[in-house]
Amino acid sequence: MKGILIKDVYCLKRKLFYWGITVFMAGAVCLMFVISSKHGNLAKFFAEWENTEDPESAADAVFMIPFLCKWVLSIFLLLPLAAAFDLVQSVFTDDENASFYKVAASLPVSRFERVGARATLIAAALSSGIVIDMILLAFCVPATDLLTYREAMEVVMAFAGVALLCQSVALWFGYRFGAQTAMYGNLLTLAGLAVLTVLGNLKLLKRTFTAPDELKSGYLYDLFDKAVSFLENKGHFVLLIAVPVFAVCYFAACSAAVRKRGVA
Repeated sequence: MKGILIKDVYCLKRKLFYWGITVFMAGAVCLMFVISSKHGNLAKFFAEWENTEDPESAADAVFMIPFLCKWVLSIFLLLPLAAAFDLVQSVFTDDENASFYKVAASLPVSRFERVGARATLIAAALSSGIVIDMILLAFCVPATDLLTYREAMEVVMAFAGVALLCQSVALWFGYRFGAQTAMYGNLLTLAGLAVLTVLGNLKLLKRTFTAPDELKSGYLYDLFDKAVSFLENKGHFVLLIAVPVFAVCYFAACSAAVRKRGVA
């Protein structure tokens, strides 16, 4: 297993360099954004809107502008984690294109170790993305009032949970149905999450689309507010669900590999 992991690192050598650049650029943009919101052009922009003569516009601006800025900042903070997800995906794609499984079958490595190497890579990449986001937040949060450390970490954990779910199902798909089907595992996971989201908010969605036109905007806002509230307060539940799913998919992939189904 160690040899396969070393092979993966060598395959990622150039991509790790680009990942480092992505992390550096994301950190730089976040710091500039934070400084600007406190002392630069964004701070002046906030002040101009708050001091506008229209009270209604000022009230909307006090809420909406910081809210939008907070989510723009959150997106930049998620870039290291997204890049880590892409690293894992690129390794699996390279292995598939090179038909590495044919070489792996001749190595003195058990099928459990081959699956374990992929699972370890997934866990290591996503964990490194989370750690880097924690470090970026430690620098950014004290310098801004746009978001709190807890809210930002909830969003990070929700995103990490979705990424782990996608990679878990893709891992099982790759061994059960063949390496070329791993991508469909990602798509199936995202589709499943979308269906669960709709089912979980079915009453609110039904009320929104059947409401009179003058009430629809209010219901849409309630729906949006519920989604934001979940991400900022309960995002860790996604990661807590993803961890046991990852374990189940690992053992399912090992079972499929032992039966020589898919890529063994």
